[in-house]
Amino acid sequence: MQESAEQERGPQPDPGPEVGPALRQRLSAAAWGVLAPGLGHLAARRPGRGLAFGLAIWALLLSLVANAHRLLHRLGLLQGWALLLGALWLASVLDAARLGRRAGEQPWRERGGLLLLAALHAAALGSLLLPPGIALIPDVPRLIEDHPTDQNAVSGAGGLTAGVSRAGTLTLLRWPGPAWRDHVHYRAVPEQPLGRGAREGMGAFVGVELAGRTHWLRDATFETTQRYLDASCDVVVTEHRSVELVLLAVETLFVHPARDLLVWNVRLEQLGEGGPEPARVQWHLNLAPCTRKLPYAAISDWALDDENDFAAAFHAGDDALVWTRPKGEHELPAAPADPAAWVDGLDARYPGGGVTFALGTERASARAEVRPDPRAGPLPWGSSAAAAGFAAGGAVALLARDLEVGDRAGATLYLCAGERLDGEGGARTLLKAARAEGWERLREQSRAEWRRWLARARLPASEDPDVLRLAKRSLLAIRNACDRRTGSIVASVATQLPYALDWARDGAFLNLALDEAGYPGLVARHNDYYLGVQRSAGLLAGTFPMNTYEDGTPGGPIFLEIDNAALAAWTLAEHARFLSGQERADYAARVWPAVRLGADFLVRWRDPLSGLHLPAHEDDNPAFKRGIQGVAAIVAGLRAAEVLGAEVGAPAELLARYRARRDEVEAAGLARFWSEEEGRLVDGSFKELDGGAWSLWPCGLLRPEDPRAAAQGEALWQRLQAVLQAEIPRSGYDAKHVLALSTIWGPAHPRRAELEAAYLALARGLPAPGTDLVGEHYRITREGDQVRFRCLNDVPHVWEHALLYLAAMRLYPPPR
Repeated sequence: MQESAEQERGPQPDPGPEVGPALRQRLSAAAWGVLAPGLGHLAARRPGRGLAFGLAIWALLLSLVANAHRLLHRLGLLQGWALLLGALWLASVLDAARLGRRAGEQPWRERGGLLLLAALHAAALGSLLLPPGIALIPDVPRLIEDHPTDQNAVSGAGGLTAGVSRAGTLTLLRWPGPAWRDHVHYRAVPEQPLGRGAREGMGAFVGVELAGRTHWLRDATFETTQRYLDASCDVVVTEHRSVELVLLAVETLFVHPARDLLVWNVRLEQLGEGGPEPARVQWHLNLAPCTRKLPYAAISDWALDDENDFAAAFHAGDDALVWTRPKGEHELPAAPADPAAWVDGLDARYPGGGVTFALGTERASARAEVRPDPRAGPLPWGSSAAAAGFAAGGAVALLARDLEVGDRAGATLYLCAGERLDGEGGARTLLKAARAEGWERLREQSRAEWRRWLARARLPASEDPDVLRLAKRSLLAIRNACDRRTGSIVASVATQLPYALDWARDGAFLNLALDEAGYPGLVARHNDYYLGVQRSAGLLAGTFPMNTYEDGTPGGPIFLEIDNAALAAWTLAEHARFLSGQERADYAARVWPAVRLGADFLVRWRDPLSGLHLPAHEDDNPAFKRGIQGVAAIVAGLRAAEVLGAEVGAPAELLARYRARRDEVEAAGLARFWSEEEGRLVDGSFKELDGGAWSLWPCGLLRPEDPRAAAQGEALWQRLQAVLQAEIPRSGYDAKHVLALSTIWGPAHPRRAELEAAYLALARGLPAPGTDLVGEHYRITREGDQVRFRCLNDVPHVWEHALLYLAAMRLYPPPR
């Protein structure tokens, strides 16, 4: 994601002589938009002409190489979108073939993402014809501001996964795992208080009835704090205090680590004399079960929530609310005369399964209502608008339970998820079992399981409680993001922005953190997922989509990220370093074909004039470019491929080719991007300091003994100080700089203590109070002598957590 380009870009390299008038540049970009779809069409209709297609693409690329260094730099975003428009059809053909489909055979509803993307790209092409300063493509920093993540705590262990706002609202509910769709109707809006930033009635939240009046706990009447029950589990505790009502309400919410079961207990306590006696706890519920996914546009479960809901009904005999969305079913049901009978017939009526939730309180409910979603607040319940226990095409519901005098256990809601209603793993089956066990026993089971999982972890050798607590939470955040069905690991479980997808670039760092922590099994499963996602044929064989859904379907619009391909090869090979004996030999043999395919692409995607790679995308930037991050990642990928190839007995000439290409890229990259004047790597992008960090760690483009490494480290240190002194308004990924500096400022370095102090400032300032979760980007402000960080998007961002964990392990290494 992107920050303010003007503030982050820094000094610019000399772009060299003018390459031609603006018209020539625009025509060049437009030519891509016209020619590349035709070439993609040729490849789709006549696969036997793949060689001719490849040569045509190659020739077209070479036609730009002579001035690409300057042309791409000048056109930037517009050039990139024009290239992307031309290549979109090609990417869809290649990915459809990999998934066993033929282009053009997907139903129109599955091609909605392509249509949406085409409109976006048309806007980009239209902006080519506009005067400078007028843009049709929204800038990414504004996108982050407009879509804040209203999430402060997470619970889940690879199956059902829940996210909770600071005010205790359930804002996220993913099932059957973190890599699948979100089923809560919730959309945060900008410039609103965190935890309350949505339209009224969205999400699921709790109210308390006092003296005949309902008080919603997320309202400003209450002062709210949130924390995890302890640092070794993901049981979320949210406390609401009201001086006016003389009341303390404590919500305890968690997902059972072994079942698709969410437990939500509410306990009430009077803080003194004079307050009304609590009479009733009630849950306002607004779910939106989703079974759809759009290729290349991961927006179906948040931007299209109004279209997702299918039907909800209350079963009086079971005292349970059932919410469902069958697979492939688009005709909404008519209101039945008997909602309970309709619920009982669900599995027979929709044998293909889908998404079904069964919700109920631990004892008899006092009130249950289902009604059409009015798109306005949750009140007044009990009005004539309430349906007779059924609503289709958008529903909200309320469940309530009366409290007995002196009832200190409070009230508990169970929410269970299944593909079907009944049978093994069915939602209603899980609900019956949960009611039989009770919430406190389920809480202790959950707590014990998380403690058992974390007990084996390698943690930093530090006595600082903040360092240890953040390290534990970071590992738990990564585990929350691991999908138990597929092995994929999402960038964030958050829906807004849509990061619940697997990026190979992010995944490489997540794998390293899990390997360092002592969880090689999770890494092996993750890499098996990558073996199935990698493109295996055609011009782009060895590469990966921008990101992928749980089944490998592309989720984002950028089709060729060179750092994704390189870092995927690196992580597949790197994992072998953490194995031994026959296990290592078997693993190396299993992944070598994919590593070789990736390395062969890195050798093949070569600019013969400069020695660099041909233009490609880097780090989710829609512009085609050649930058430091691409160069550093290629060096790491080829080095790792050479090491693994030697281990499996690959031909010597193949390994020599990898070595020669790595040396060529390294030399060309340093010659092109090292600025003696600046004393650092410079490529003209606002990501150049991130690339400079990669060049030191983990990619090794600049080795510690190289004098340029010290100069690059000083540039990273200056950036880190600018963040910690609030000299820039926003930042992200600053633990990268700590990791890079740790490679050259070893334990005996005179500035090591300064680096540790900088890490401690990040470790104490970035995490959310109470939950210790960190987002991707954060706003930085100064209040007197204090520097404050406020995370903006995708909490928790697991790459950030992996970087913070790895940095602590480098600064405070435990014994092996």
